[in-house]
Amino acid sequence: MTDLRDLSMVIALSLTIAVLGYSIQFIFFVDWFLQQSIFVRHSFRFSRMLLGYIVPSLFYLKRKGKPISELGIGIEGSQIFLVSFSLGILLYLVPSYIFAHFEIFTTQWRDRMWLESLLLLILIGGMAAITDLWTRGFVLIQVEGIKGALPAIFAQNLIWFTIHIYEIVALTQFIGVYGAILLTLFLGIGGDLIVLRYRNVVGLMVGHIVLNLFIILQGKAIIQF
Repeated sequence: MTDLRDLSMVIALSLTIAVLGYSIQFIFFVDWFLQQSIFVRHSFRFSRMLLGYIVPSLFYLKRKGKPISELGIGIEGSQIFLVSFSLGILLYLVPSYIFAHFEIFTTQWRDRMWLESLLLLILIGGMAAITDLWTRGFVLIQVEGIKGALPAIFAQNLIWFTIHIYEIVALTQFIGVYGAILLTLFLGIGGDLIVLRYRNVVGLMVGHIVLNLFIILQGKAIIQF
């Protein structure tokens, strides 16, 4: 029970920092942030995710004497890595097509200069990758090691749904409530099964970045669906 308690405390800490960071940016100091450049706003979110998700996770692993590779970021075993990497990319091609086809979040990129868009992609892609690294590489794998696969999938998807409320609401306008929920479940459970089978999250991290790249390319009319 000690391991579960310690893990629960670390996850709760991460979620508390996330809520606090969100509240600072979108509630308490929203007017100040709106006056800042998009780089400042995204840099704050990126820093908050590093501080709230990655730092506590690394501290937990170090305290438990576990290697960083437990986050599922190793590349040992080229064949297994390639399979998990490919599956992660393929999984995210589904929402990539849907977001691009319905032009969700695409209009903001239409008039941005390419250099600005690429720099923003680094920040947004980094946040996307951190999301998969934390929810699956840390929460899923660590809970699975203590309670088993089903409780781990449940815990991860509970968090997955919570931190993707904004995207789910946006999707409902185009594919309906049930479609948005099914897509979120598809990504949540599908990604979990890949990680639990191959113990690697790199493909999902890259796939999440590809999703954002599709949105930018659609916004700039480089690709059309």
